[in-house]
Amino acid sequence: MTEQHHRSAIINGVKAPVHRYPYFVLLNNGDCGGSLIAPDIVLTAGHCLPDRTISRHYKHKVDLAWVQVGIIARDETDDDYYFDRPDSSEEDFVVLRAIRHQKFRRYGDDEFSYDYSIVQLNGTSTLQYVSLLRDESLLNETTHPYLTAMGLGWTQPDRPSKANWLQYVNLTWVNNEVCEEASYNEESYYGRIDHSHLCTFEPGKDSCNYDSGSPIILTTTPTTDDCSDGASSGSKDFLVAQVSWGKECADENFPAVNSRLSAVLDWIDEIVCEWSVDPPADFGCSPTTTTNNVTYAPIKITNEEPWHFPVDSVDSAYVVLVFLFVACGACLHWKRRQHHDYEAIIEIK
Repeated sequence: MTEQHHRSAIINGVKAPVHRYPYFVLLNNGDCGGSLIAPDIVLTAGHCLPDRTISRHYKHKVDLAWVQVGIIARDETDDDYYFDRPDSSEEDFVVLRAIRHQKFRRYGDDEFSYDYSIVQLNGTSTLQYVSLLRDESLLNETTHPYLTAMGLGWTQPDRPSKANWLQYVNLTWVNNEVCEEASYNEESYYGRIDHSHLCTFEPGKDSCNYDSGSPIILTTTPTTDDCSDGASSGSKDFLVAQVSWGKECADENFPAVNSRLSAVLDWIDEIVCEWSVDPPADFGCSPTTTTNNVTYAPIKITNEEPWHFPVDSVDSAYVVLVFLFVACGACLHWKRRQHHDYEAIIEIK
């Protein structure tokens, strides 16, 4: 059987306008994408989480520690991502806690079922989050035949080169029964498509490597270069699915297989209501479900930094933090220095 590939890039996509997809998120230093679905909650692929137990205490260089919301471009010179572009409004966080769906399954190297995970940020974003599609009747071949995928992964299936700018591509959604019939030579999707999947296809276009977990949306407002119609906020977008796996990138015989969000809406609602300090109204949270949460202020990294010092891990910072927290009322932030290196920021209130 031909090796499967988890998805990480957009093949033959179009450069996204600045601010068009403010809810697009990068995790794992660009290895995965995600969607901001509440001010402090990100939805991504289950296989994007480390296999080891997720802890709220992250040592530096740990997987998934760094989360970038509203990212738009990559630095061409050092394969890093821009933080301070004048035309961007990116916000940077670290992971407070994360959970993978209990039905998550991996088959072989890169084939997944119930490929979902939820991440809570250590602060609240000021950027526009994306709403979940709660009425699948909008997936109508006549009124909304296309879905839009986006990402910062590979732009060519045979060349390991990531996009320098956020790319998007319009794809046709494919009925699961039709998707399961896809086959070529001895390869087939038969028996591999389940309720948690949503397939998409467009000749020569696709998500690819380093796009896993990235949003797939239905939009009632076409994307325009200047976003003059109000689409810049992303408020007319609905999150339908997220990138998961498929047979090669832009394969002419096999659709991409994505994670359908309608299959786990109850689970998403439950976690968001339990974790988020400011859950959006459409989650239907009871006022009592979030009373035990701590309220966090937005994290903004500016040139006017608080008193800080470099440390090698959260553990070594914790001794100082406990004293400062008790004596002065301090909080600990993480600031990225370069690539995977971090500074612990002790801020005196």
